[in-house]
Amino acid sequence: MNIDRKILFIFLLAIFLRLLVFFHFIYKHPERVFYHIDAYSYEFPAIALIEKGEYVGYCPKRILGWYAGHCVNPTQPEILRPPVYPLYIAGHYILFGYRPEIVIFTQNIMDAMKVILIYHISRVIGLGNPYIGAILYAISPSAIIFSQALMTETMQGFILLIFLVLLFGKVSNVRSAFLGIIAGVLSLTHPMWYFFALISPILVLIYTRSIRKFLLAGLFVILTIAPWMIRNWLIWKKIIFAHPHFFLCEIYQKMERGKWFGKDYNYPPYDQVLINEVSHRFGWGIKFNSLDEVINYQMNLTQQLQVIQVCGEKVIKNITRYPIEIHVAGFLKSFPPVGIGMMYYVIRGDISPSASGETAYQVVPLVLKGKILEAIREIMEKRGGLLPLPWFIIYLIAWGVRVLSFAAAFAGLIKIKPRFSLLLFFIFLYGTFLITTPYAGQPRRFHTVEPIIFILTSSVFSKIKKLEDEKN
Repeated sequence: MNIDRKILFIFLLAIFLRLLVFFHFIYKHPERVFYHIDAYSYEFPAIALIEKGEYVGYCPKRILGWYAGHCVNPTQPEILRPPVYPLYIAGHYILFGYRPEIVIFTQNIMDAMKVILIYHISRVIGLGNPYIGAILYAISPSAIIFSQALMTETMQGFILLIFLVLLFGKVSNVRSAFLGIIAGVLSLTHPMWYFFALISPILVLIYTRSIRKFLLAGLFVILTIAPWMIRNWLIWKKIIFAHPHFFLCEIYQKMERGKWFGKDYNYPPYDQVLINEVSHRFGWGIKFNSLDEVINYQMNLTQQLQVIQVCGEKVIKNITRYPIEIHVAGFLKSFPPVGIGMMYYVIRGDISPSASGETAYQVVPLVLKGKILEAIREIMEKRGGLLPLPWFIIYLIAWGVRVLSFAAAFAGLIKIKPRFSLLLFFIFLYGTFLITTPYAGQPRRFHTVEPIIFILTSSVFSKIKKLEDEKN
């Protein structure tokens, strides 16, 4: 068996850089994996599966990080977090004890393995230099930092690349079935990928032009997600999923009131008028007299689903006024390679930079309004001077890699055959634009599809190389 020494070296480089950060900043400080509050919403169900045999987000006795003392036990089963990543965490905890740092260790290996998948995909689509994308991902500061968080995006990106490897090969009937399974598993890592799983059989149809393979892929998508769908129906009377209530209500606020999620209005993205309407309709027996009362009220999951329903109905009713710019804002919020606050927390373990809220909520509306200088002042006020000089240089490098690769990727779309480029572009657009808003858009969304950008970037370098060869 011949081993490509170049890709082996790139793979080892990727592992080295990730584990360098891991052992220096994470291994002895496992609480740092909980930078984002969502990390707890994956760990708590995992612990509940072990200790209670139930899939609920209850508060365990041992809570690492800044969330200790703030956890509230739910009264209803978990629905917002699909089970794949919590099962991944639970498997580690069963084998190694409650050690989130071990989860991050294997997650770093998983992230490093993406360079092999990127290289393989680049070769399949005929790039002259398939190593460029793999190298870029191996050294990407964004990828290295995000692989240190107890979050599902690293796994999402890994599964997505496996889907592409299978799709871009010779698609047999058996492989079509596996494509359906992989798409279903991807959808069970995060709700944002449910729609992708449901349309993935169409991608198989477009790529293979085979009705049989389309039907096989669709069948196995349904079989894969069916247990989760049936479970949710039995509990909530919701077949597919329940997206967090912020998403649809944020769209409604922008559609009806022209308000951005940021300085223009407060958290959460709805007011007492809307919540009073929901309360009256579904018999909560509560009247809210101020936004503060809404913010301080602890909704259970049933009430959140009812809010989703009302906001969704209002959006559909006025669909012709749908605010596309809200997805532009979500994309802009996802575009930064990594947050200064996250880098600061990984290297220092101090959550205080996040105490003032995510800077992007204020910055994105300013950028969309053309107030660039005001946006820069906002960033400097909230985040200026936090990072030591070496880490600030790494942060600037991350921005350089992001901007240059993004620009090169669009040029690369012309080079690759349409059957590949259009599919890659659609997946990138899906992950960073179609399902993002100022609330849902975050840099970790871009991390999931960053390998696609680097694959497209590789095609630009391949084209330059071929032009040089022709001159010689």
